[in-house]
Amino acid sequence: MITGHDSLFVAGGRVETGVWAMLQRQHARWPEMLVAVEGHREDAFVPWPVPREAMPFRAGYLLAARDKDMLDRWDDEGYTLMDGVEGPFQVVYQPATVPAVPVELQGDPYDRSGEYRFDLDPYRATLVTAGLALVTLVTPDLDSAFSQSLLAMLAEELAHAQV
Repeated sequence: MITGHDSLFVAGGRVETGVWAMLQRQHARWPEMLVAVEGHREDAFVPWPVPREAMPFRAGYLLAARDKDMLDRWDDEGYTLMDGVEGPFQVVYQPATVPAVPVELQGDPYDRSGEYRFDLDPYRATLVTAGLALVTLVTPDLDSAFSQSLLAMLAEELAHAQV
């Protein structure tokens, strides 16, 4: 079943390191976490942690479930908040394939206060993607505490993975 909400990150550095660290943190919350890593053990779900060297370099596709029960229910319930609390998620990453993309800035990127101010009208810019990767996190929704925690963890770990 295809459901869920895609959130896209554009990041530099070793994104596979950031993804691995995010999964390590989630494992602390989900001690029975099962993960399928494309190309590792025929893409079967295995207990986390997988060996760090099993994380695909530069491009990867991973699926994560809290435990066997969530995994078993995934086919029928899809990317939903099971029991209204948590759900399975997916992480996909790959190098950006286009040299530049148009973006719309919602605030002042030149603000030196350390806070991103939103008192300007949006304006267009171009993001040069050389050396960057696209990372997509598929969560059950966008607004639940569970999904927001995954988004925050991934953003933090991608920031730490910068070279």
